[in-house]
Amino acid sequence: MNNDTLNTVQAKEKDLEQKIIAGKRSSENKVSEYRLAQEKKLEQLSQELEPQIKKEKQQIDETMKKQIVQLEEEQKKTLQSLKKTDNTIISRLSDLIITKLKKTK
Repeated sequence: MNNDTLNTVQAKEKDLEQKIIAGKRSSENKVSEYRLAQEKKLEQLSQELEPQIKKEKQQIDETMKKQIVQLEEEQKKTLQSLKKTDNTIISRLSDLIITKLKKTK
């Protein structure tokens, strides 16, 4: 191989190396641009959904409060009913005890 051919081959190698490096940089830039675009889309979606999420959370909170109030009312009614039953049982037992005592005298 003569000197001119060797110089030409080396020049082509360097040219290819530079093209490879430029291609890598271009790919890296495209990836970075794509990531930034995806991050912007994600941020935009997050901002768009935020009011809906807040509204749904508020609805859930209101529903839970209503259910809690309803359960508390049911609990009060049940407690009142149990107290009445207790009083009835106590009254009947008292009557029975009094009746027994009267019979034994």
